[in-house]
Amino acid sequence: MSKQAKKARPSAKRKDDLGLRLQEAEKNTNWLELNDALYDACDRAPEVLKPVLSRFFEHRQWVIRASALEIAGLLRWRQFSEQVVNHLRDHNRIVRSYALMAYYDLHGAKALPVIDEFCTDKDVRLRAEALALRYIQTADADSRERLGGILRRKNCDYHHRYAVLHAFEYYCKPRPDDKVIELFAEILPDIPKNYGLAKDINRLIAKWKQAKRNEKTGSPKGKRTAR
Repeated sequence: MSKQAKKARPSAKRKDDLGLRLQEAEKNTNWLELNDALYDACDRAPEVLKPVLSRFFEHRQWVIRASALEIAGLLRWRQFSEQVVNHLRDHNRIVRSYALMAYYDLHGAKALPVIDEFCTDKDVRLRAEALALRYIQTADADSRERLGGILRRKNCDYHHRYAVLHAFEYYCKPRPDDKVIELFAEILPDIPKNYGLAKDINRLIAKWKQAKRNEKTGSPKGKRTAR
């Protein structure tokens, strides 16, 4: 085994430390520390997390439930499909949003029937996110127009726009198509400057335009970034 491979593989002690950190955070009911520990284990030693993740799907804090769902999707752990499906009807709308993304992560194009249900959801954030996922999967112009109708509203909630931006950033590598970039450039003047969203949109538009220039010139696209 190369030195690089040895360095990349977490040591037994590190695994034990991560497992202990999860236990201590859960025991002390410190959900902020627990949330950090979950993502740390996801990044550094997923095998420590897999045997215990199921109990976090039912945690009383919605943030922990959402994180467990995101991790199941990120790591493509299909053994947790049932929990993901159950949380598509969670009482917290943000948890439902994370469940929808995880469901798409696990099932890809086969998730479209469920995504279509959410495209008419009464919750605007969920509807916008579902339309974004549908467009990402199908490039359907109607989905993009319906999504644009939501994002162009003057009173469109900051969180709705951010959730959609996040979906395009994560799933469209190295960039979404020109119509999506134009849509975000169009709504940018309506974004309140006291939120970080305007800065994030500017950053991504610049990144996406650079990716387009790279496509034309054949320049390297650079490293892919994780979610």
